[in-house]
Amino acid sequence: MISVEAALDIILSEVVPLGRESLPILSSLGRVVMEDVIASRPNPPWDNSAMDGYAVKVKDVAGASEASPILLKVVADVPAGSVFRGVV
Repeated sequence: MISVEAALDIILSEVVPLGRESLPILSSLGRVVMEDVIASRPNPPWDNSAMDGYAVKVKDVAGASEASPILLKVVADVPAGSVFRGVV
């Protein structure tokens, strides 16, 4: 049996880093980012994002798919702590 350090040396001597490539974000699923990504500002720009969400009617999105998207109209923007009094 060899030590962990010796095994690590053997493995690392055979590993070659992959090259860099640029891809559109939607084509990058399952990939690993080569460098740190740092946001230029906080997102969301406030401290509480626990209330984020959407309400839709099932009949309005029935049949929607990636190949056949459905466009919906935004009827309200309800900030956290507010109550929506309209109709979806």
